[in-house]
Amino acid sequence: MNLMRWRLENTLGYRWTHPLELKNLRGVSIYYMIFATSDPTGDKIMRHIYNSAAKEFPQMQSEARQRLRAIEEDAAGVQRLFDTTFELETAPLENGELYRYQSPINPADLT
Repeated sequence: MNLMRWRLENTLGYRWTHPLELKNLRGVSIYYMIFATSDPTGDKIMRHIYNSAAKEFPQMQSEARQRLRAIEEDAAGVQRLFDTTFELETAPLENGELYRYQSPINPADLT
């Protein structure tokens, strides 16, 4: 993902590339989405959307895990001994936002 973002910015000339990693309920990466823009308005919109999603995601994730657990328990016909769910803790940054844009790392610096 870093290489793709770096190339979007340095080869194609986009000013910002906002990454979004999507994971399944067990925390395994499914895929990445990258929003690339050179327009300040597009950047502002994506920062707002990512911050809003970061505030709502822990609750949505918890609800999805609870639904999955209920389905699994119904199918197995047994209750679990331990709660296997966990909450994603998101700490606000100094300005109260949960998402901060970070530029991709130059691939040459990774060696």
